[in-house]
Amino acid sequence: MRKADLERALEAVPKRPDPSPDLEQYRTPAGIAADLLWAAHAEGAIADKRVLDLGSGTGTFAIGAALLGARLATGVELDPESLRLAHAAADSAFVAQRTWFVAANLANWHAEAGAFDTVVMNPPFGAQAGNRHGDRLFLERAVEAVKPAGTVWFLALERTERFLASWARDAGGRLERVAAWDYPLEATMPFHSKDVQAVRVGGYRLAWA
Repeated sequence: MRKADLERALEAVPKRPDPSPDLEQYRTPAGIAADLLWAAHAEGAIADKRVLDLGSGTGTFAIGAALLGARLATGVELDPESLRLAHAAADSAFVAQRTWFVAANLANWHAEAGAFDTVVMNPPFGAQAGNRHGDRLFLERAVEAVKPAGTVWFLALERTERFLASWARDAGGRLERVAAWDYPLEATMPFHSKDVQAVRVGGYRLAWA
């Protein structure tokens, strides 16, 4: 599969109607998702691997990983409607047999150490007042899932990079920025005053020596 084909396939993954501001339910733009997945794939972190997406929403990263040959792509998501849409999207993409979506709140969910080879995710940016530092729980669970040998690929606000690098060192890992984009936040929430507002977002790889 070419990256352009992957991006086109991800364009077909639906948005979540009536998204929740508190859960920061923004669908990852297909081009950005394809870029991050392709970077992980080029390193050998997707094909025939056990891939995890935390806060999987309607399934973009899990479906993308399955399309790139993941042995099994698992999505963990709290919202039932997002899970329903993810199952339907996986069926439409003909990857239902290599995707598995789990209904769970990450506050109560843990993976066994080393249960997954790779995490690819777009955690909450922690931009909402009631969800400050919401990304930290996702990072903690991701590290639990892949240590001691796997990798975590994720999106985060570029301005938080210094904190992320420090957090990674404390976790015994090293952080590398692999890409950056102007990320379009569409006006999907009632309080949005602009049709689209761009924020600067980095794509990061977290690994262990």
